[in-house]
Amino acid sequence: MAQVYRYRAWDRSGKEVTGTIQAERAESVAERLRVEGFFLASLQPVKERSSRLGRPRSLAPKEVAIFCRQFAIMVETGMPVVDSLKALADQQPVKATKETVLSVVKHVVSGEGLAESFRRHEKVFPQMFINMIELGEESGNLSEVLNRLAVFYEKEAKLRGDIKQALTYPTVVTLFAFIAIGVVLFAVLPTFANLFQEYDADLPLLTRVILGVQGWMMSNVLYVFLGVASLILLIRMYARSKRGRRQVDGLFLRLPIAGELVQKVIFSRFSRTLSLLITSGIGMVHALEILEKIVGNQVVATDVATARVGVEHGRGVSEPLREGKVFPRMLVDVIAVGEETGGMDKVLMQMADFYDNEVERAVKSLTSVIEPIIIAVLAGVIGTIVAAVFMPMFDLVNVVQ
Repeated sequence: MAQVYRYRAWDRSGKEVTGTIQAERAESVAERLRVEGFFLASLQPVKERSSRLGRPRSLAPKEVAIFCRQFAIMVETGMPVVDSLKALADQQPVKATKETVLSVVKHVVSGEGLAESFRRHEKVFPQMFINMIELGEESGNLSEVLNRLAVFYEKEAKLRGDIKQALTYPTVVTLFAFIAIGVVLFAVLPTFANLFQEYDADLPLLTRVILGVQGWMMSNVLYVFLGVASLILLIRMYARSKRGRRQVDGLFLRLPIAGELVQKVIFSRFSRTLSLLITSGIGMVHALEILEKIVGNQVVATDVATARVGVEHGRGVSEPLREGKVFPRMLVDVIAVGEETGGMDKVLMQMADFYDNEVERAVKSLTSVIEPIIIAVLAGVIGTIVAAVFMPMFDLVNVVQ
């Protein structure tokens, strides 16, 4: 990979000049400067500077869609790629993203390919975006590829938005319920506990248990916090390991009700992505290799890898997928039809639209099931705590009288 070097040199008139230059090796820089008539004084590699705001975050699908749509419009109007990227950089609302795009501009200006310049920032730009840019760069159809990417990421953003919207209400209800439980346990209950002790009231078993738990938590709050934090950290570490991630991904696929939604989201993404890659002219082996990395589930990725090997050995895509246990029969049958008719991209796009509709139905179904369950559970918890507080009040009224 090319490296940027900062140099200091003297021209033939004895004037000092400084600047940066990109080359594979330092020797190449020295040779190039000698040919241009400069006498090299010093040469140092330049490290990529990170943003002052920290590492730029990866772009969300909606942001990538807008970026692709604007980039495509500029390229279609005949604007040079470098000028287009500079204009896109000026439109970025996040400073770190703006600096990333300007870094891409710098590498393109220095002679590096567009896709290779984006690949330097693969933690910001999705891998499929970079691969498709490379394809558009090689084929000369960059604007067409960008428009396809815009449509793809708009669909992806809508899918994520539907799921996020469906989960917002249960999340908010759960959050406020935990806040209410915390207020009752750690603000209201201690006041009543002191009152009970003052009148030496005979407390019911439920009240004594809850007061005991509350007192233990107050006395060991640091240990409780450290224990919960450690448990979360261990779970995250295990989930990031190869074995742990595979087990967690498999569990998500088997979850009642929610597992069905996860599967439909994955197969919608699989169908739409593979259709886009095939339509853009990417070979099946390379397309499946890309899907292995972006499908988002290790169990599904294993079946995709098996299909890739099958294609390499002339077995096609549908036969290896049929032998797996993850892909639904209907999707595999449709892929088989696409292989026979040569219209794989079209049937996959139809399946993607089908799964998108199924996801919408599954989201509504999941929401209608989750909401009453959450309300019932939280009502039971809060009701138990409230009962534990007010049950002794009736005895306390008799004691006071």
